[in-house]
Amino acid sequence: MSAPTPKDLSEHLSRRLANLEIEDQQISELTKRLQVDGLRMGRLGICSVGICVDYLARPDFDWKTVLVRPGLRHVEIFPYGIIEPERLHVRLSFDASRGGRFTR
Repeated sequence: MSAPTPKDLSEHLSRRLANLEIEDQQISELTKRLQVDGLRMGRLGICSVGICVDYLARPDFDWKTVLVRPGLRHVEIFPYGIIEPERLHVRLSFDASRGGRFTR
């Protein structure tokens, strides 16, 4: 799976968040936060924190730039296991609103 373009990701977020009344500017800002160079994006969904994104990463990935992103609320890292032992399954949870958490 290739990395989604910013336009594709923005359109997907707009559809997923349509009922939450989030402004286009917030979607644009969120799109920039969710794209991480060097990580392959997997699943994207709404969770209790806001937006949860699953990525695949190599164990030697440099996390310094990711862990200081605005709105990052939760990080989970799991070994991908038997399928691809040299990869990690990483779930990052981002607050999707400017002023705090949103409710569904």
